Amino acid sequence: VQMPEPFGGQRCYQKLLHFPESAMALGCDGIFILFNRGLRIWEFCTGLMSYRGIIAQSAECAVDGVDVHVSKASGPWLVQDGEAEFHEDEGLCILEATAAL
Repeated sequence: VQMPEPFGGQRCYQKLLHFPESAMALGCDGIFILFNRGLRIWEFCTGLMSYRGIIAQSAECAVDGVDVHVSKASGPWLVQDGEAEFHEDEGLCILEATAAL
């Protein structure tokens, strides 16, 4: 879900979890998707701070100097292997919801 406030002047998203037994049936995970303006890439990360753990990152995402939406990020995505090395993952893609949930 898109966060109500931007991070670093850019859109930011947080992973939601389904908890059917809770009153609201929703919870938040500590996984975020944000745009790194300096590198012009989208990142999956574990926190909203300057120094953060990066899980995955897109290829550079700008068309004529304009940042693209995360669902239009060009691939392949690079996924961290747990040893601080990033490897291409052709299977990772971002889908955009077409209707409100």
